[in-house]
This record gives sequence, structure tokens and C-alpha cells, in this order.
Amino acid sequence: MSLNAFDGPRVCVVVLNYNGREDTLACLNALAVMRPKPWDIGAVTVCDNGSTDGSVETFAAWARDRGLDILHRHGPHPEPPPSGFRGLALVRNEGNLGFAAGCNPGLRLGLAMGANFLWLLNNDALPEAEALATLLERADDSAMLGSSVVHAHDPQRVQAAGGCFYNPLTTVLTPHLGEKSLDQALDSEGEPALDYVYGASMFLPRTLLERVGLLCEEYFLYYEELDLCRRAKRAGFSLRWCRGSVVRHAGGSSVRREGQALACYHENLSTLVYTRAHHPGFLPLTAVIRLAGKAAALASRGEWRLLGPLVQAYVDFFIGRRGRRRLS
Repeated sequence: MSLNAFDGPRVCVVVLNYNGREDTLACLNALAVMRPKPWDIGAVTVCDNGSTDGSVETFAAWARDRGLDILHRHGPHPEPPPSGFRGLALVRNEGNLGFAAGCNPGLRLGLAMGANFLWLLNNDALPEAEALATLLERADDSAMLGSSVVHAHDPQRVQAAGGCFYNPLTTVLTPHLGEKSLDQALDSEGEPALDYVYGASMFLPRTLLERVGLLCEEYFLYYEELDLCRRAKRAGFSLRWCRGSVVRHAGGSSVRREGQALACYHENLSTLVYTRAHHPGFLPLTAVIRLAGKAAALASRGEWRLLGPLVQAYVDFFIGRRGRRRLS
């Protein structure tokens, strides 16, 4: 696809921030040196989940220093932007809504802008200069694209080449070409049959979101992207690896923000929610396998304090409790 085909705000980058000012600033700085810059062919939307570290004010100052237009909006259903808006949109959410509910206002705003493609990018992701141009060259309305995601501290080592494979019985996610060298990955042959486009960099056609909907807000943290991929595949969309789009990713920011206990809780709760939604026949056996496997792994590492959040996730799932959990 030629970049010359874009005659308006056709790409919207969506980044979620929650007390991650420095990571998000680094992401914005990486976007600022891309070719093309996102605001030259669309906009960047930062959704803020009620940060208390002065994030929104810092991002606004960053945009002013670069002469960018700034749009202030509030979630969950932000007012549409002026026609032809290009610049930085800042969406304030009412609190820490989790990943799905936090990102969805940005996706709605991007659709309202008329974006043909929406790039969901983790705030601790650093796309290389040609990452967006390469995505646009490969993009079409029938596919979700994933980048070559590498470790930020070791950019020659792959986290996931496009995405992952998922075993619904064991709930194990296996990154495609994970831990291979970037050169090995780029030289590999064939198109992987991905189950999941790696969430650090998901390039979505608007047609996909219009047909299957936004991120499912039943997930507070984890599995919301896998859920979207599953719905997309059922609707006939393909999941593809865009090799030349390289994105460095730190990883672990959710654990740093929420703490290990909450991360453990939500990972296990979301696994059960996803299994019930998409693989209900596996749920009884999957629940037992995962509980036993996770408990054994935690015990082997001496992480006894995380057994409580693990068990609490199971209890809350079976009694129907959802949303962010405060763990004592």
C-alpha cells in the first residue's frame, strides 16, 4: 500500500498510560522520529487511566514544545475531534479502568477521526523509525498485523515475531520464534498460523473493529488482546507477521504498575474468563491443570505469598466477581 494513498488522518496510534510517564515519553519520542510521523498522516492518542504522576500535563507540554495540535477529551465516549485533526489527543479516563476499558476510548476516538488503521502500542514499546511505514506497506482491510517485537535491552533478541501460539488446554502461550536472534527470525521462511498478535504492537484495520467490536472490558488485565484475536479470526480476518516492522519492548510494565499479587490475580482470572468464552468445553480440565501447575510453580520458586491471589482468582471467577481487585 502506497503512503501516497493517504490524504487525511488515516492512522491513529493508541497508547495507554497509567503512572508510566517516563515510559510513555520515551514511546512518544520514538514516534517523533518515525518516517512518516504518525501525526503527519493521522494522530496519536494517549489514554490516561487516572495517573497521579502528572502524566497528562507532561505529555501536553511535550506536544506544545513540538508545535503539535493538542486535543483534550474525556472517556469513555470522547467527543469526536474537529475534522482533519492531526496531532496529540489526550483522553482522561475516570480512573484505573484496566487495559481494555482504558484503551477503548482511544479506539473510539480513532474511529471517529476516520482512521483506516489503528495502531495499538504499549507505552513501554519503542518502534524503530521504519516500523509504521512497513506496516502501512503490508496493511489491508482483511488482516491484523503484528510487528517483530524485540527486547528493549537486547534488540537483537526476539520477544515474539508477530505473535504467539496458544494451547487452550494448558493455557500456554508460545511466542513465535521467541528468543531467536532478530536476523534468524527475519530470514525464516513461511507465514506462521498465529493465534495471537503480540499485544505490544497490534495494527488493526477499522473494518475489523467495526465488525467484531472493541476490546472486551470483562478483562481488567491480560487476555483482552487474545480475545480480540479470537473474535477476529472467527469473523474471517487473518493474523499476520509484518517482519520489517521492528519494535523494541521492555515488558513487565503491568507487573511493575499493579504489583505481583494483582498481576497474578488478574492473569489467572482472565485466563478462566477467556476459556469460558472461547473454549468452554475445556474449562473444567483447564481450570484444574492451570491451578495445579501455577501452584506448583509458585511453590517451587518459594513465592508462597502469590498462592492467595491465585486461589482468590478462582473463587472470584466462580462467584462471578469481576473488575479490579484490592488484595489484602
